[in-house]
Amino acid sequence: MYFKCIFMAGVASLSLCAAGCGDQGGCSGDPSAGAQQVVSGVEIPEDLSADDALICVVRHAEAWKNVAEDQRPSGLTEAELDTLTPAGEGRARDVGAALAAALGDRTSCWASSTAGRAIQTAELAAAAWRERRGAVAPAPLEVTDALAPLAGSAPWEVRVAALEAGEDFRPSDGESFADGRDRALVWLDEASRASAGGGACAVRVLVTHGDIAMALLAQLAGRTLQQGLEADELDTGAARCVAAGAAP
Repeated sequence: MYFKCIFMAGVASLSLCAAGCGDQGGCSGDPSAGAQQVVSGVEIPEDLSADDALICVVRHAEAWKNVAEDQRPSGLTEAELDTLTPAGEGRARDVGAALAAALGDRTSCWASSTAGRAIQTAELAAAAWRERRGAVAPAPLEVTDALAPLAGSAPWEVRVAALEAGEDFRPSDGESFADGRDRALVWLDEASRASAGGGACAVRVLVTHGDIAMALLAQLAGRTLQQGLEADELDTGAARCVAAGAAP
């Protein structure tokens, strides 16, 4: 699906130009992001106002599949590899607590990909948010394929090499970076429209994967995918929030 721009109804004043803006994505305008402050590994805009809504993109915390094979327990099943390590569990809680501490009284909506490591990260982070904020609980977690990692068998290194050479590689069995970015943007637009006017999503937290996080953050900052490789890759358990205009 190709489209020129998405207006995010639930996070008023944010206009996202998507695939129609060029083969490498990104919008016209300043490709550099605004100044960010870092709170416990969570990046928050420095010039954030009390009325700003935010989109916070979180890469899932460390799972066993992120750990070298010789440094993890032997015999883990695929399902077990998709669970967080003890360090990852702690990091997920830290992200939630840091978001709650930094973002004041804003209400939140949470979503994650269908992967176990993303769901677990979101659940632990949301619980820490709730604990830090007391009675102000996040909205129920939405689990969606729109935030899943890129489909296809192409390794990350192959995709990155192609993008650095000017090609957004799409394997025969899967998606390009732009494909993954655009499906996430379509879902984000639909979710934002559905919640418009309810005031429930001043902060929309998206727990996803490294490839989608990079492509989505690059788009939100008006950068190309190639620029995103330099500026928008997140480590496991890292988060970056982007101001999205006035809260509904």
